[in-house]
Amino acid sequence: MPTATIKVFEHWPIITAEVRKEAKIGLDVAAGVALTTIEGIWPHGGMHTVGAHPTTSGFASGVSADPAKKHIAHFHDHGTLGHFRRGSRTEPKRPRKRQYKLTRADGSPTGIEAKRFYAKGRNEGRKALLRSLGL
Repeated sequence: MPTATIKVFEHWPIITAEVRKEAKIGLDVAAGVALTTIEGIWPHGGMHTVGAHPTTSGFASGVSADPAKKHIAHFHDHGTLGHFRRGSRTEPKRPRKRQYKLTRADGSPTGIEAKRFYAKGRNEGRKALLRSLGL
């Protein structure tokens, strides 16, 4: 039975070029899936993909908010408790001059509920990247 031997070290440039090509394609797919997931959860928009671009340690891609929308997206992703951005307090630190509570009578918070779209989009993008690489 005939056998063949391939010395991989003689073909590193070809292998490196193929890995780079597959990595760029996979990262672009991951960014697209992440954007679709985020827009499904939080359609108020202003989000766009950042294509695969080289970094010092490889390539990166992702989803970004338009410059005018960054604070709104960050605000909605973490949610609020009344006028407080984050925290576990349900009452202000000191009494206020007017009646003010961070929770309603039924115990639900008065602020905006956190959507957690960044983490959900990142997880779906990671799954799409692994699928595109055949892992």
